[in-house]
Amino acid sequence: MKNNKYIISMILPIIILIGMTITPLMTYYKGEEIIINTKPYDPRDFFRGDYVYLNYDINDISLDQIPDTLIDKDVYHQEKLEDKKLYVVLKREDDIYKVDYLTDKKPKNKIYLKAKYDHTIGNWDEDKEKNNITGIRVSYNLDRYFVEENTGYGFENKARVGKLKAKVKVYRGYSLLVEVF
Repeated sequence: MKNNKYIISMILPIIILIGMTITPLMTYYKGEEIIINTKPYDPRDFFRGDYVYLNYDINDISLDQIPDTLIDKDVYHQEKLEDKKLYVVLKREDDIYKVDYLTDKKPKNKIYLKAKYDHTIGNWDEDKEKNNITGIRVSYNLDRYFVEENTGYGFENKARVGKLKAKVKVYRGYSLLVEVF
């Protein structure tokens, strides 16, 4: 009986680690490849090595792409979106994928990304004492791309002028950043 506990305690962490790789591997081998545009962003971190912090066009979702049932247009901070499962449905325009709409229901037979509400886009108009909400910002956990040493600066320069694209694999809403070019 004691030997079984030791064997289980040794095997369980290995099973957990293997289980953590299943979703990324399934996405890499079975996922559909999409291309998305990046937006300029200028990070600096000398302790993490060379990486590029990426910001995408699809991070910002305008009000007309959000159903009225999901957002309160009179409230700046959208508390009801914070813990909600969100899905961003994408549409293809030429070779680039862009936001079609945001939903809280898992789409069927469409390319979508699981998203998390980040913050509201807009400003406070003090004269009218009213919020001017233009949309929301979501995140996909696709924001960091590690590169070879001493090459990050070139990627950052291209990202600043909007000349960087990302190749992403998508499988059942899970996204995996494959390449930046």
